[in-house]
Amino acid sequence: MNIMVLSLIALIVIPISFLTWSLVSIDRRGLVAVQTNLGQGFTVNGNPVIQRTPALLGAAKKLTPGGYLAKLDRWLSMAGRPASMPLDRLIVAKPSLALAGAMFGLLLFGNSPSPQTFALGWR
Repeated sequence: MNIMVLSLIALIVIPISFLTWSLVSIDRRGLVAVQTNLGQGFTVNGNPVIQRTPALLGAAKKLTPGGYLAKLDRWLSMAGRPASMPLDRLIVAKPSLALAGAMFGLLLFGNSPSPQTFALGWR
């Protein structure tokens, strides 16, 4: 494959991957703490305020098997529970980065669709 084509693909895929990672890896603990503090004692239309989980986290938890969640939790406990990578962030990061990888694969395959490119990912 031509080096120019590879560099153009990299100029598209790398920023998209970084954008995906930056959206997934935001530390939301401070935001959740502020929302919790502001929501204490308040009601909306007579109903208590309910804190909701992010939509991507809810979808990722529904799509991830329970046994795999337990395995990830065990691996995190063996790693010492790093504060920078809680279980919820890991659950969201895995499908997000898989989607970014699939986009990269589609860009590679779209450049020269052939059985060899499909099987090996490279021409």
